Amino acid sequence: LGNRNHPTSGFNRSWDGGLGEWAVWNRILISNERTIFGSNYSALFIPDGLIRYSPLIRSLNDRLDNGAQTVNDTPTVIAHPPIIYPTQPISGFAAAGAPPAGLIIPVAMHAYRQRHQAVV
Repeated sequence: LGNRNHPTSGFNRSWDGGLGEWAVWNRILISNERTIFGSNYSALFIPDGLIRYSPLIRSLNDRLDNGAQTVNDTPTVIAHPPIIYPTQPISGFAAAGAPPAGLIIPVAMHAYRQRHQAVV
């Protein structure tokens, strides 16, 4: 993101809009990986090659590498869009016995998104 302003042609590509979070990978994301962003899934679902991640919740501090972003002009805080984040791994169980065979996270998240989607 940035400002690309060509002085003689008037070609201006500056950013004008809201941003909920941003991430940088050291590889090209495939089509299926890029698709999840339209469904409010966090960049944390694609950890392979993720080198920088910022949720941008009232702070410019970067969570992945403790770097910091810089801003130009006058940024404003707006309502953060709903983002679906990965769950933490289950590290223990209350009862003795075998743990559950597995959790199907995408199905659970799809059901959550269906229930909490804004009505247009």
